[in-house]
Amino acid sequence: MQLASMPSSIIERLPNKEMQRFMLHVAEMSKAISPIVEIGASGAKLAQLGGTAAWISAELSGVVERMIEVGRQIEKSEYGWLGFLTVEALVTIYTMEKEGKLDEFKSSLMKYHRNAKNVEETISELLQSDVIKPREEILRDAFDAHLKGRFTLSIPVFLSQLEGAFWDYGSKVGIVKGQVVKLRNGTETKLHSFEKLLDKSEIGDVYKKFSEWYVSKQSQKRNDILHGRLIHYADELDSCHLILALRVAANILR
Repeated sequence: MQLASMPSSIIERLPNKEMQRFMLHVAEMSKAISPIVEIGASGAKLAQLGGTAAWISAELSGVVERMIEVGRQIEKSEYGWLGFLTVEALVTIYTMEKEGKLDEFKSSLMKYHRNAKNVEETISELLQSDVIKPREEILRDAFDAHLKGRFTLSIPVFLSQLEGAFWDYGSKVGIVKGQVVKLRNGTETKLHSFEKLLDKSEIGDVYKKFSEWYVSKQSQKRNDILHGRLIHYADELDSCHLILALRVAANILR
């Protein structure tokens, strides 16, 4: 959804008046700019926009700075790692968190993934990724388990397939297990775990917010579950989070 078409109800839910004014400002700019990029825009139309262009030039710098700041605030939110979502969706989630209503979002998230039609749409989205498509049979079994509330089955499969998809993508771009990489502190190490693949490789640099979320929220739990040390891990919300993680992967691993 373009900012120009963002419903006023969404803008009004922003946590403070400054952010509301900012988003309204950006929406107005988007409306003003959109005719310029139309294919075959006439000279008369461009001339008509002359005054608007001058206003845009004067205002653009401040707007961009505020846009960057809003982006930083959204990234700091609990779900800031969901980079594949629309601006509208990210702003809505961020606003609910600021209003102390994040539990409502989590409830909606679980309810959404109890619906077989929604799950099938999610599977179709995942299969658009070349590194996820070969995993269709395994993932369909895991989604079936999720729909039946068997999270002891869905969670380990989602974890393993998420990891496998990233390693497959790493191979495509020349990053393989056992490869020696240089860390940010200048020392070198071998890539021998998914955590290091995300946290220390070029993949981690590109997909920083997702990497930070996985390493901080899932990595240790993943090790304990897949190595049989953690047996009481069945959790519907966690299974939903891993579905979202797979959607992140599908949108960035092509």
